[in-house]
Amino acid sequence: MNRPPCTPRIYLDTKIVSLLVLVIGCLSACQTDTAPSTHPMLPPDFALRFHVLGKPSSDEPLRQRSQYVLEPDRGFHVAVGAGAVIDYYPPLTARISRVEYYDICQHVMRNHLMAEPTSPAVIDGTPGLRYDVLIIAHGRTHRYTTTPPESPPTVQLLRKLTELRAAAFTAP
Repeated sequence: MNRPPCTPRIYLDTKIVSLLVLVIGCLSACQTDTAPSTHPMLPPDFALRFHVLGKPSSDEPLRQRSQYVLEPDRGFHVAVGAGAVIDYYPPLTARISRVEYYDICQHVMRNHLMAEPTSPAVIDGTPGLRYDVLIIAHGRTHRYTTTPPESPPTVQLLRKLTELRAAAFTAP
């Protein structure tokens, strides 16, 4: 009995359908992961140092002398009070979540803080509360010093950092 060679058509059809599902799934996942409105490209080297040049004894977190360091591995370092001087590197306080890290990074990028100029009041030597900020992203480093009234996005950034500090100090 001579039978014509048969091709396992069902096997080939299953493979083609599986491949199409895989390709369509990858394309839709890639499209949603990179959509700028929902998930902007975050720099892998993002790091931040925020130094509040305020009064060591202040009860207001936004005015209290403090230093916050956020590293690319999500290490969060905090120093508060008289010891929070600009050349001091605080010990690790907490490792923040990816969501918290992305929130800080997105705030910096969305508000163009990598291009924030130094405040004219700081250049003139006007006394008062100052924020000294150092940001590293995309292989670039940007440092600026400002005052709260001259940079509301910087105040919002500090507010986010003080919330992370409060959560880290109250966590078990």
